[in-house]
Amino acid sequence: MKPSFFRPATTLAAVAMAAVGVVAVAEPASAAVTRHDGTVRYNWARNCESVLLGYPYVEASMGLVSSVLYDDAAPPKTDEVFYVVVEGAAIGDPYPCVGQKMRPDILLPNGFSLAVSPATPIRCFKWDYSGDGDPTSTPETALCPTAAQPPQSGGSASFGTSAGESWDMPQFTGYEIQIPIVASVAASTPVEFAVRVLDGNTNPLINVTSDYVGVVAGGTTPPPPTPTPVASVAATVSPVVKLDKTRGKVPVKATAGPIGSSAGLAVKARVGGTWKVVGKTSYEVGGTQATRVKVPVTKRWRQALDGRRVKAKLVAKVTAPAGDTATTATTFVLKG
Repeated sequence: MKPSFFRPATTLAAVAMAAVGVVAVAEPASAAVTRHDGTVRYNWARNCESVLLGYPYVEASMGLVSSVLYDDAAPPKTDEVFYVVVEGAAIGDPYPCVGQKMRPDILLPNGFSLAVSPATPIRCFKWDYSGDGDPTSTPETALCPTAAQPPQSGGSASFGTSAGESWDMPQFTGYEIQIPIVASVAASTPVEFAVRVLDGNTNPLINVTSDYVGVVAGGTTPPPPTPTPVASVAATVSPVVKLDKTRGKVPVKATAGPIGSSAGLAVKARVGGTWKVVGKTSYEVGGTQATRVKVPVTKRWRQALDGRRVKAKLVAKVTAPAGDTATTATTFVLKG
């Protein structure tokens, strides 16, 4: 199976098809070994071209995820080597248009250590998403490090390129790094990476956590704790929305979770130096796929904005059944 960056609950899960591109993953060597992926995290930044053209909007510029590889029918045992994965994909082009780089640190749980050896080397794959068909991967041997490197972001070790540099991430390119580790104690735990994203702007440090792995001792698998789904939301809108072409509505593509959450979308326009709510709608999250929603602009504001071109923003907020919330905002131009 080749999961994508755009399908929630799978490797590099989907958040917004219009905001990001498909990201696949390398298949484990054994058919019985499967990926156990954590939640995808994104670096959000202003799009390069939109800033240069004077109509800036925010996009997901890089997606990141951590995973664990093992056979569900035979989970790893103490002192047995298995692989963890960190991967990223440059799915956007952030301003100031200088490209992106990434540098991951691994944060090993207590009782876990690296197990790099000739028999269990670090493995790397390069993904190409530039074509119209399925993404393609090739083993990356030239850039793949042969040993762990000193930590750069507070982790146990870092994994730059073979030259010790950050990974250069041109748009529509992804890299997957598979790292061998071993546990000396039985435990049920995720594995975390701290990834420094160098985008020429805020250069954020983004932490990604894999799904739980239950390391067995004495033939008993420690039961993993039941995770509580957390609120998440992403929404995209066209850089320019012409209300006379959309029948007075703002088309939005939104992905929110978990299922059963309440999602609200509000369109705000910059009028007279202040932000005014000109339209809003809400819906209940019923699935993990992206949902197309049309936010109606009120008749009063359609008349007030007739013939005008104003700065606008879409604000999306989701409230999960447990009560936690998530919010995101995207700017665009609204024409009456």
